Amino acid sequence: MNELPMRYPLLLVGASVLVLTACVSHQGLPADQVLKKAAGVGQNLESADFDGVVDFNWKQGAASYMFHLILNGTLNNAGRDTQLGVAATGTIRDATQSYDIDANVQTISLDNGENVYLKLDKLDTSPAYPPLSGKQLLSFMNRWWKLPSDKKPADAQAITPDPRLLRAQTEIVSVTSDHGIRSVDGHNVYMYDVTIDHAKLAAFLRTLATQNAQAFDESQTEAFWQMFDAKGSLEINADTFAIEQLTWKLEPTKGSEVPAITFTIHFSNQNHAANIAAPPDYTVYTSTLLPQTEASQSEASASSSISSGASSRVTSSFSSR
Repeated sequence: MNELPMRYPLLLVGASVLVLTACVSHQGLPADQVLKKAAGVGQNLESADFDGVVDFNWKQGAASYMFHLILNGTLNNAGRDTQLGVAATGTIRDATQSYDIDANVQTISLDNGENVYLKLDKLDTSPAYPPLSGKQLLSFMNRWWKLPSDKKPADAQAITPDPRLLRAQTEIVSVTSDHGIRSVDGHNVYMYDVTIDHAKLAAFLRTLATQNAQAFDESQTEAFWQMFDAKGSLEINADTFAIEQLTWKLEPTKGSEVPAITFTIHFSNQNHAANIAAPPDYTVYTSTLLPQTEASQSEASASSSISSGASSRVTSSFSSR
């Protein structure tokens, strides 16, 4: 920044006061009370729209993977129903070749993952990348498919936010910096810098495991998170105590061979998001690539063949603020 002439110090002080007054309207509640209120709001969340970005960078020996994902979607029925769109661009490198990837995908998951639908809108690789060039993958192009249980895209579902994610943001973190209340888009939000509290995380996951009658290996969880240096930030509505935005930066600790991941998710229309339904027309995927066509809710079906319009140039996809 250019230095101000000496005769302007009062102008600088006055401008600083105005900025501070605009950004911080009042002290508000202590951080622990805000997080407790936000946890309650997240636990009772029924629906929300979300959008965000994810940056992924992973080096494994001679290979490396770099991706930028743009997400948008909706969660409903307390997270049991989700709709997600992913637009992905990135580069995959091995010892001899570099591949550029450009992809778009849509997924719908209903009834807590019991019914999953997938539609690949785009998948371009330059040059052709063998793992993304198979006939089965091409069959998903430009139509909705209903997936059997062994074909459900677990990775896509894992990056879909749900109320448990929002609840976790307030129950597993420690506040490192309290920025008070700031004005964002015409309303007030609490802003915090946070880090993961490993003891709180273990307690949270232990409770979830008990609720779902699942085993929980605390030592394995601790070992996993020791591989990351995790720093984040939260923006919480000062009136409703709903989380409006969360950001996390996960960097590998020294000697760890895990990906570096940065993501920001913004939430809106909380408890006012639209309902999610199965696509009106879809095809039941079968391993024989002779799918049965279903009309929305009807399980009556007739055989149909894979569209012959898939080009030799691979096209498929993945999909926030």
